[in-house]
Amino acid sequence: MTAFAGVLTGWTVMPRRLDQERAGTFTFIDRAHEPGAQIVLGKRYPEAGEDQPRAVLADLARHPSTARHLSLKLARHFIADTPPASAVDALNRVFLETDGDLLAVSRKLVALDDAWRAEQQKFKPPEDYLVSVLRAIPDLPFQPRQPVRLLTLMGQRPYAALSPAGWPDEQQHWVSPDGLMKRIEFADLVARTARVRDAAALAGECLGSLASPDLLRAIGRAESRRQGLALLLASPEFMRR
Repeated sequence: MTAFAGVLTGWTVMPRRLDQERAGTFTFIDRAHEPGAQIVLGKRYPEAGEDQPRAVLADLARHPSTARHLSLKLARHFIADTPPASAVDALNRVFLETDGDLLAVSRKLVALDDAWRAEQQKFKPPEDYLVSVLRAIPDLPFQPRQPVRLLTLMGQRPYAALSPAGWPDEQQHWVSPDGLMKRIEFADLVARTARVRDAAALAGECLGSLASPDLLRAIGRAESRRQGLALLLASPEFMRR
């Protein structure tokens, strides 16, 4: 890791004091680059200015561990927290055969039977959950920055992940008493402001056959339109995909 950090030195954003027109854009500053050869994963990369980090990244992009890692992340996000090994293997194979062509890998993912199973195996992170609500009820009278504030309350403030790895994708990071309570409060807020007249009809539009008889029965027994809509948005069926 120390050698790789040295490889990446010199890559930065253009400081405003050096170039106001290009301020904030990507640039390579040679004098800020760690001089000399570097050894990364057992391979020696000679001093070559900006070409050195580009060579390292090109090799890392083609490394079998990269193929396996990205295949697992794609399968985990689109199929299940613990995806079938056969699905990961299929994506990994296409990645290696196409020299990392992500379009080809994505097409393979869409073609997998595992990606189309009816079971709702993924718990939506706050961002996915909010997008689902906005797709279901696109005319919500939100203020311009209100969605950002809501995401922050639910624990996923935009561009504020705790590490460069980004936000976690597994259910265990999002299912908690506090997290679920925040979603219920959000569901109630939406129900108070939305102009939806028939929550059962909306359940059919959003969930189709995934709207369970128990959910439809609970909506039908709700004391008010608002309560019925809140029950829909806070239901396990709506929170999963």
